[in-house]
Amino acid sequence: MRGSDRVLRSRLPDLVRQELWAYLLTHHAISSLITRAAVAADTDPDRVGFARALNICRRTAIFGTPHIRAPHLLGQAMQTLTL
Repeated sequence: MRGSDRVLRSRLPDLVRQELWAYLLTHHAISSLITRAAVAADTDPDRVGFARALNICRRTAIFGTPHIRAPHLLGQAMQTLTL
């Protein structure tokens, strides 16, 4: 994410390329989920925040469910996608 102090862990050129592709694929996957959630909620995908979607994806990967505290347009749509 913008402003992150994260540094690539890889030292070899091939592994740096692999790590960059992993970040790009992850970004694409989250963007696809945002688009699907926005379509399901009948809203414009530009109104869905990437950082919020990223946090929901992280919580889902760690806990297995979205664990959304405050219902929000994206949260409701993401729950629909994960059922």
